[in-house]
Amino acid sequence: MPWYDDKKRLLLEKSAIEKFNGFRFIKKGSQLGAVGKITTKKGDVYDIKILFPDNYPNKVPNVYCMSPSLRDSPHQLSNNKLCYCYEYEWHSNYTVAVAIGWAAKWFDAYDHWKKTGKWKGKEAAY
Repeated sequence: MPWYDDKKRLLLEKSAIEKFNGFRFIKKGSQLGAVGKITTKKGDVYDIKILFPDNYPNKVPNVYCMSPSLRDSPHQLSNNKLCYCYEYEWHSNYTVAVAIGWAAKWFDAYDHWKKTGKWKGKEAAY
């Protein structure tokens, strides 16, 4: 059973995403996701897409920057996928709101990196 067939969990996620202005759910085939914009402290705006893995909420959602195109940077995986948390940091009681908040921190660190060449915040070697 897909996680979104759990009506209680789906309502929890819907309530969480509605707290972010301009974010909305999307469905691509059988995969549920969300799209919206994140504005950094510097004022840069990033369009993001969040895709929920099949075993969500037990696995961290995938967050992608759709625009603008990102420079190759630390903590960026292929296809503009953000490395914004480790699997062990994610807990099944978290909602999409946590992913959005952590992605916002990632973009603040990215803006800082573009300006200084140093990643702001915690990081670990790959």
